[in-house]
Amino acid sequence: MVASLAVLPATPAAAFGAATKLAVTFPSGGTASGAAFTTQPVVTVQDAADLTVNTATDVITATISVGGTLVGTVTATASSGVATFSNLGITGTSGTAYTITYTAIGLTVATQSVIVPGAASASAVTTQPSGAVNGINFTGQPVIRIVDGGGSTVTTSTVNVVVTIASGTGGTLSGTTTVAAVAGVATFTNLQISGTLGGFTLTFTPTSLTAITSSSFTLTVNALANANSAAASAQTAYLAAGGLSGDAVYTAVSGAVASSVTANILSTTTALTTATTALGSTLASAKTAASSAQTAYLAAGGLSGDAVYTAVSGAVASNITANILSTTTAITTATTALVAADQTESEKAAAAKAAAAKAAAAKAAADKAAAEAKAAAEGAAAAIQANKDAADKVAEARAAARNAPGNKAKAAELKAAIADAAEARSEARDAIASALAANAAAKAATESKAAAERAAAAVEANEDAADKVAEARAAARNAPRNKARAAELKVAIADAAEAKSKARDANEGAKRAANAAVAKAAVAKAAAAKAAKKKPQKRSLNKNNPCSWASWRSC
Repeated sequence: MVASLAVLPATPAAAFGAATKLAVTFPSGGTASGAAFTTQPVVTVQDAADLTVNTATDVITATISVGGTLVGTVTATASSGVATFSNLGITGTSGTAYTITYTAIGLTVATQSVIVPGAASASAVTTQPSGAVNGINFTGQPVIRIVDGGGSTVTTSTVNVVVTIASGTGGTLSGTTTVAAVAGVATFTNLQISGTLGGFTLTFTPTSLTAITSSSFTLTVNALANANSAAASAQTAYLAAGGLSGDAVYTAVSGAVASSVTANILSTTTALTTATTALGSTLASAKTAASSAQTAYLAAGGLSGDAVYTAVSGAVASNITANILSTTTAITTATTALVAADQTESEKAAAAKAAAAKAAAAKAAADKAAAEAKAAAEGAAAAIQANKDAADKVAEARAAARNAPGNKAKAAELKAAIADAAEARSEARDAIASALAANAAAKAATESKAAAERAAAAVEANEDAADKVAEARAAARNAPRNKARAAELKVAIADAAEAKSKARDANEGAKRAANAAVAKAAVAKAAAAKAAKKKPQKRSLNKNNPCSWASWRSC
């Protein structure tokens, strides 16, 4: 059995070559004669390709050119190819340039130039102020160095530097205007100018040193501030035009202002301006509609001092579009109700007048029928009397027959009397029938009179309905926005409609009754006329009749 062999990973090839030289990665800084550098130098061991040889541990030594002396520790050992000095410094003549050389065995040296600064005597503007926008911090904040006579930064200086406006009108400088130098450098952080746009310069004055003036720069417009101002103005106009502070348009502008985003503010301000214009147009339309509604309301019977009219006037005065529109709608509704009430009242009055006329006609017809029925009754009474007379004649004839049976003439008269009596009885029956018809006509006349009375009651009910309409109309004038009164108006109009229907039914009933009474009266009149034509006439016995009283039975 052959054992398997473990395969060891190959050693990775180095990413750098052999060390060949030194390089000053970070030069020393903050030079002051006799003191350690405030920024210690850093030296790197590199290969020919300028790559750090991170395996190098060389000892690096610093030396200085003639005339100067190094202070502190002059050696540093590389770690991973990098050597950082800890307290290296220089002593030399102020304003003199010295060369520090860094060396290691077998490697090419590296150098740096160092100037020992003199006493602080002036200042210099390292970074000029720039990016000045009205009311906003400069985008380029100024940086001032404290320098010696040779222009070198005096790193030991901590003097205060005060800034003021040197030139330019109508501007106010704000922010931290006094800054202490750190290692000879004063850095400003929040300077800004507000005011009139145009060119400005600044003066920087270090304590006990000569001041220096910046280059000229221009204060430009603050688009954000202008957008904020435009937004505020647009919001004010929007509210004046009837917009609400809590609605979507107003809130959008408030949000844009809060977020301080110029583009957002400008876009929402434009939207708000558009909305304001639209509101203004709507407001004008609403005012026109309100005025028209008031005119129609007055024409329909409304009063210029009542609640509806006053509410519209108040809404117009306050320039609140929503109120104008709602009250215009209310006044239009009230006007419509008033017109409807007037129409209903007119219809009721016409219906009542027609009902009264029909009732009067029915009463006249009933009176006429009653008179005709009375005449028919009188005719019937005469017929009854004639029948009675005929019966007496028959009795008389029978008596005569019994007394003179042999008298033929008397028998003929008796026979004629009997025939006359039969005819009289027939006529009496017809008269009685006519009397019964007259009585029926009289009854119909009585019913017609009752119908006329019911029609009169319907007229009175119709008048009551008209009164209710008048009350509803008054309610519509005084409180059209009161929902309860509006409900009463609706009920009153419904009652009026119901009364109209009842009056119509009563009129129809009266008409039918009157027609029936007239028809019955006509029948009674015809019967009475017929009875009058058939009234019996008295007949005398003819004594010259060939039939004698004695022999009447043989005639």
